[in-house]
Amino acid sequence: MQEPIEKVWIFAPTSLLWSGIEALLRAERFRARLTDGDFQTVDWNDPRFDDAIIIFGADRPDQQIAEHIQMISDARGPTPIVLVLSQDDHRAALSAIAAGASGIIHEDDDAHSMVTCVREIARGREWVSQSVISAALNRGLDQHQSLYAPLTARERQVADLIAAGRSTDTVASELEMAAGTVKVHLHNIYKKLAIPDRGQLIRLILEERTRN
Repeated sequence: MQEPIEKVWIFAPTSLLWSGIEALLRAERFRARLTDGDFQTVDWNDPRFDDAIIIFGADRPDQQIAEHIQMISDARGPTPIVLVLSQDDHRAALSAIAAGASGIIHEDDDAHSMVTCVREIARGREWVSQSVISAALNRGLDQHQSLYAPLTARERQVADLIAAGRSTDTVASELEMAAGTVKVHLHNIYKKLAIPDRGQLIRLILEERTRN
């Protein structure tokens, strides 16, 4: 089993917000370091970045976000990257995911969300903030029925809750059904939408919101 990553590099302007994030991660025993280094001049082959999570803010156009992620991947191969959104910018989120980012979080998310995001990615998983997902849903996904057209009404309820970050057990509790029934609905949803898992369901929703 892969050992969790402990090293975290944060590329952002020095500020109270980012200094606080650095201190928070250090308190959680991550070897976090904040730097205002320019992405364009960083030597990504530098061994300092070996086995590290890279965090940076979405304070640049969507195309540049994708280019920065691609630049890191070209130099280092697959690398765990977290994008921190400063606004509800679904295009930036989608650009980052499409380019290979492992995590998306909003700078207004609470400290627990930031720590959870980094922990999950350190374990080799992907993580998208519930606030980012909810913002995508709240922009009117229900107005675009093409995505959910193949699903039954119950399957749409399950899909909405899963996409909003609910666990299987929480969905079961909210919809007053057994967890096993939720899993059956999920299996049918993934089959009908031709996707493998809930991560792809979230991506599908973000793509739908970006198109509209």
